[in-house]
Amino acid sequence: MKKERLLAASLYINSSLTHEEVAGIVNVSISSIARWAQTDKWKLQRTARQVTAEQIIANYYTLIADIQSQALEENRQLTPIEVNNLHKMAASIEKLNSKLSLGNYYKILNEFASELMQYDIEAAKILGKYMMEFLNRKGKQLEP
Repeated sequence: MKKERLLAASLYINSSLTHEEVAGIVNVSISSIARWAQTDKWKLQRTARQVTAEQIIANYYTLIADIQSQALEENRQLTPIEVNNLHKMAASIEKLNSKLSLGNYYKILNEFASELMQYDIEAAKILGKYMMEFLNRKGKQLEP
């Protein structure tokens, strides 16, 4: 069952497959997949793999450009709310540039865990537990 759980986790985290699709591939019940996913926080891991600081920053820059373009098209000054939003986005960009994103933390830790598994599977399992606790804490710190 350990192999199925590891395979299921890898399939879910590294793809866009649903719980049902993963259950069909691994040949375990959907309820087992759902329980494993909740216990091991697969959704957080999937998000960490898929969302990078660069993507978030690019989205902020697009929003900033849209706000500025709209004001320019309407031949007007930015409203106080728009100025406030621009300041918030600039601060978020600065914060994202100064810290590793959750996705970067995940990539680095996952790469290390994969390497460690080649030498010491038990140590890799222990690392996995602490890795998730660390990612949860970092995720809360990085929330706006």
